[in-house]
Amino acid sequence: MKRFQSIDSLRGLVMVIMALDHVRDFFHTTALTANPTDLNTTTPALFWTRVITHLCAPTFLFLSGVSVYLNKTENKRQYLLTRGALLILFDFTLIAFGLFWSFQSLLFNVLAAIGTGFILLAFLYRVPKKVLLIIGILLVVGNAFLPIPGLTAPTAFLLSKSILFIVGYPPLPWFGIMLIGYAIAPQFLEKKTWIWGIIGLFLFFLLRFWEIKDFDLLNLFNVNKYPPALSFTLLTLSVMALLFSYFQRRPSHFLNVFGRVPLFYFIVHWYVMHILLFAYLLIEGFTPSQFEFGQNLGRPGSWSGVELPGVYLAWILTVLIMYPLCQLYYKKGRIKYI
Repeated sequence: MKRFQSIDSLRGLVMVIMALDHVRDFFHTTALTANPTDLNTTTPALFWTRVITHLCAPTFLFLSGVSVYLNKTENKRQYLLTRGALLILFDFTLIAFGLFWSFQSLLFNVLAAIGTGFILLAFLYRVPKKVLLIIGILLVVGNAFLPIPGLTAPTAFLLSKSILFIVGYPPLPWFGIMLIGYAIAPQFLEKKTWIWGIIGLFLFFLLRFWEIKDFDLLNLFNVNKYPPALSFTLLTLSVMALLFSYFQRRPSHFLNVFGRVPLFYFIVHWYVMHILLFAYLLIEGFTPSQFEFGQNLGRPGSWSGVELPGVYLAWILTVLIMYPLCQLYYKKGRIKYI
């Protein structure tokens, strides 16, 4: 498949931003006890730290749809089925352990949403793109009117007495974003995506002025991600289009290093963050026997975490560690489907 440096740069940017949100989950004082977008308890700095990372998941799903369009594999259906199944498997194994350091919780996360989308698209990619675009839009808009736990709305339930299954990314609305990416890929790859971004932001502001009653800046951008609301999707995909237009003119070598090995980065960065967390806890005087895994992510119950500047420092360290690892993997160790 032909590589587009602009796509690699855009994907690399959102992967770097994504790590900020995940580092916050691991390190921040209120990460396990409060919602950073709850306007009653958050701070502006914490709110914006969370909101900027909203860009990541929609971009991943949209670009996954674009990548299906660009993929010229002879047996595309077999490729999509295989890759989709592997992504779901990785989410429930490598990612679950990297996140929780146990298998007491299984999270249907963004990787499983992409994998499910690939499997569904394996049977739909020959359908006319205009039809798929309409289906994609309906899936994005419709989840607000038809909340089905596990399909269009998040849910959680026990698989056994000791294993909690969490659907964080209900597959249908996220598949809608992937379908939109696949359906408009030929037009998206042209050099006028900034126009789409401007139009999308205009529609976003119109929608938000209609939706919200108490207007202020934080409330304006406090859009719902779980599941992805229409305002959330408009905002994130519009910003994505503007960034893609920029990277078409000025791709970034630094960001390309991450963007050309996205799955490797996604898997490994969980373990890098955990190693940094363990190192910090040991320096603080905790012992491994005090680490609490599962929903606590390894954080001892008596440890309150670090403030936001410490989160940003841990984020920078994570990205700096991942940079040579991604370089080395791309040059020396690439594995099919990763």
